[in-house]
Order: sequence, then C-alpha cells, then structure tokens
Amino acid sequence: MGIMVGVETVIKDNPTLSCRIESKQVSNPIRIITDSKLRIPENSTVLNINKARTIIATTNKANKNKVQRLKSYGVEITITKEKNGQVDLPELMKELGMKGIDSILMEGGGTLNFSALEAGIVDKVVSFLAPKIIGGQEAKTPIEGNGVNLVNQAIVLENLSYKLVENDLMITGYIKK
Repeated sequence: MGIMVGVETVIKDNPTLSCRIESKQVSNPIRIITDSKLRIPENSTVLNINKARTIIATTNKANKNKVQRLKSYGVEITITKEKNGQVDLPELMKELGMKGIDSILMEGGGTLNFSALEAGIVDKVVSFLAPKIIGGQEAKTPIEGNGVNLVNQAIVLENLSYKLVENDLMITGYIKK
C-alpha cells in the first residue's frame, strides 16, 4: 500500500515514488517520507500530489510554518515522538495502521534500513545480489548504523527463497523472531 524512504533519499535522488507501469489495474502506492526536521525541499518531485497520496512523518523539531505550507499543497503531515533524533518508527507504524495502511515497501537508504531493523518493524527482506563489484571507502551500504560486533548477534533470515531476475539474484527471507 505504501512506499517509504527517508528524507536523504529525497534530497539526493529526487524520486517520484510512483508506479511506472501504465495500467488501470495498477495504482500508485502511498508515498511515506520520514523527515525528523522537515528538511524536504519544497520543489521535490515527490511532493507532486497528483501522482499519489503523500505522507511526511516528522517530529516536533519541524518548522511549523513549513508544516502549514506542505499541508496547503495537499501533503499529510504526521508528527511522532522523537527517538534518537529521528522519527519514532514503531509509533509511525501505529499511526499508519490507523490510516488503513497495512503494508509498506521500504526503499530507504542504509540509515532508514538500519533504523527499521533496529526498531523491529521489518517482517520480510528482499535483497538483490548483482554480478558486479562496486565499493570503496565512501560507498553507501544497504545497512548502516551501528551494526553488530559478532556474527551470532546478526539478524537472521529464515524461510528463504531465491530467484534469478535477469542477471541478478533475488533473495527473499523473513526476520527470525
């Protein structure tokens, strides 16, 4: 029902977060952006509300005037408690559930992905392994944050499935509780 990114993804990539399949049977997901200080540029493509419903989750640190301007564009603003300087993700999930949103595809960067895993709000992980080697000291990783110190502290996936998608390997698994 929804697609979620953090504000850094919006600032760096300026995504539309809309479906690219032209069909009457396919609808755009509800766009959800976590932005604790409401740094989203007001000219961001994702704020084009003609594409899809847009919800920005923020905290009390958000500029009140900007909140009102964004609301005047048709953007829904959800204010949560702050946790470690960020939007409280478990509280956000409850708020989204009360809005009838029962599933979210998280396409965030490493910070949002780590925060979601740390908050325990992830049920299923879909990861792609491409036959390409990239990297470097400044390269972004899919999971950032503190990580774990020992392998036995890692988040474990179970009920795994594998599928070849063109040249990429798609690995799907569920978080072991």
